[in-house]
Amino acid sequence: MTGKSFDYLGEKAFFSDRIEEPAPYAWLADDLPLWIDGFPEVFEGKRILEIGASEGLIGALVAERYSPAAYIASDVVPWRMIGIARKGASLDARLSVIAANALSLPHPADTFDLVICNGALCHMPGLDVVVSEIARVLRPGGSYLGREPNFHNPLVARKTLYGPWASPNMVPVYPRQLKEAFQAGGFDVRVSLFWRRFPWVKGKYFAVSQKIAARLTAG
Repeated sequence: MTGKSFDYLGEKAFFSDRIEEPAPYAWLADDLPLWIDGFPEVFEGKRILEIGASEGLIGALVAERYSPAAYIASDVVPWRMIGIARKGASLDARLSVIAANALSLPHPADTFDLVICNGALCHMPGLDVVVSEIARVLRPGGSYLGREPNFHNPLVARKTLYGPWASPNMVPVYPRQLKEAFQAGGFDVRVSLFWRRFPWVKGKYFAVSQKIAARLTAG
């Protein structure tokens, strides 16, 4: 846990200054298998929530190609997803976007089969609270799949914490911290390290990313 509190207005102001046109997202079809177990079948027929969805590119790809029952992309800065929201209008309601803070999700309990997050937990002081909210909105036996920077790698840590994309809420999250938070939230969890460009590089101080695969214990 960290004593840092979530600066909602600071987060909105920071990312509002960085809104860009939605980028092409076809490359994600090669990226997602690196941290999404069971890709792409894991999406089919599922109700999916993405937290910290940024421009919503993952949601656009999944809704277009992989037949989820529903995909909700959420972010504290919803106007970042305007372009994807327009696309969602053509996808038979499979894709929708909402403004939501992962520290207090607006959804009823037991709503989703899968929650995903790509590099946003490190923007959310209060990891235990976020995990509790993820557990609440997941159905029993539901899954969380995510990726975070590997803060044990000093170059990654420096770039993430002090680079141009370091938001006011940025905090490091480490494998042990993630394991403890998800286990306390009622999950069976695995955290592993990898490097997208060189997937065989898994060393603690060399890997670039953390992969989190957690399943909510039924009952």
